Amino acid sequence: MDTLGQPLYVELTPGQRHEATVAEALIDHAHGEIFLGDTAYDSKRIRDVLEGRGIRPVIRPHPTRRVQPEYDRHLFKERHLVEIFFGRLKQFRRLATRYDKTTESFAALIHLACACMWAAL
Repeated sequence: MDTLGQPLYVELTPGQRHEATVAEALIDHAHGEIFLGDTAYDSKRIRDVLEGRGIRPVIRPHPTRRVQPEYDRHLFKERHLVEIFFGRLKQFRRLATRYDKTTESFAALIHLACACMWAAL
């Protein structure tokens, strides 16, 4: 996402896989100084990859961590743009109900929805 909440890159995962499994693919396409992520992205591996690329992780730590890493709470509030993006995606009824059976057609529809979001700017 850019700073306006517009999508820059989308990666699909199977429904039974955790979203953090594609974190490195998302990081490969990140073009910024800050990576905003929720607790699902709170792992040492992800933080090390981000810091190795010169990207500052702003990730809320998982509550079960013994040592809670610091994060910028004020900056983390901008993560609401991600939730707004998913809400905008769900306005496309076909996406929200997952009518498409194949991954390819579902991904194509997501890309089309993202293009529509960019066109609406």
